[in-house]
Amino acid sequence: MYKTTKRLCTACNKVFTLEHEQPIKEVVCPQCAGPLLDPVASANKQVAVKAGMYSAKDVANLLRINPSTVYRKVKAGEFPQPVKLSAGVVRWRREDIEAYMAGEN
Repeated sequence: MYKTTKRLCTACNKVFTLEHEQPIKEVVCPQCAGPLLDPVASANKQVAVKAGMYSAKDVANLLRINPSTVYRKVKAGEFPQPVKLSAGVVRWRREDIEAYMAGEN
């Protein structure tokens, strides 16, 4: 039986969906050969920020707004869409946040 797993490349900040039978130990990115991490395991702030991915709370702190305002702006089309890593886990790419901040200032 095949399982589907999402992995986050820490080098190019892309999310890949992998199908496998055995547990995945080490996988490299097919585009840049960077390490692929489990997004749920990398949901801790240190790894996610190193990978260039920010939670709603991180984004809110950067912009000095409430996390609920981040989601409200996304829904209104005023803010970049997040990347869905797994059920209930979304992150924003650093490049998207930097572009937003550059356009806002």
